[in-house]
Amino acid sequence: MRPKELKFIYAGFLVFFFFIIIYSLQKGDGHYIFGTVKFIIFATLFYRLFNRINMNVLIFTGLGIAMVLHSMGRFGFFNITVAGLPWDVLTHFISSFFTTLALFKFLEKNNISYGRQVFIVMMSGIGIATTGEFLEFFGAIRTPDGQGLLGTEAKGSPVEWLSPDYWDTMKDLVMNTLGILTGITSRHIYEKSIKRRKSQEERYR
Repeated sequence: MRPKELKFIYAGFLVFFFFIIIYSLQKGDGHYIFGTVKFIIFATLFYRLFNRINMNVLIFTGLGIAMVLHSMGRFGFFNITVAGLPWDVLTHFISSFFTTLALFKFLEKNNISYGRQVFIVMMSGIGIATTGEFLEFFGAIRTPDGQGLLGTEAKGSPVEWLSPDYWDTMKDLVMNTLGILTGITSRHIYEKSIKRRKSQEERYR
């Protein structure tokens, strides 16, 4: 059975995503519509399969927030920085971080050693991130202004001789990797704390 609060969190995400689509249609601008429809599908799948994929409310909310952060680009948020970090960097990091936690939770149900879990999560996370870059590239060559299917485009390169597209792709992949590694580290700390707690409980029995 799903937690009661999950229904309201899910509904909140849906309201926001439909608002993005309606707003884009009113503006006559198709950017972010494809990405937002994709997010509605993902959020719905996560909600419907919540128990089967062993998800929890924190991870569901985190993944939803990551999708909201990307959709906020519709209002120009990719041009701002937060605490010195570009919006794009935060979006990729948070997305990969919570995706990593979700993968670990899913693998919990299977009899797989922790070392293999880490390997599977790392490879899967990188694969998911790379798929996102493939989608951006496909969209860039299929749309006249280069913004692509996800409504994003390279903002420039800090290296004069380096193509902005190369810089944008590698920056995204690096931040995705950092998000994955941070997620793995967080999971490792969690696993150690669980083992420490169990050993203390056995000691005082």
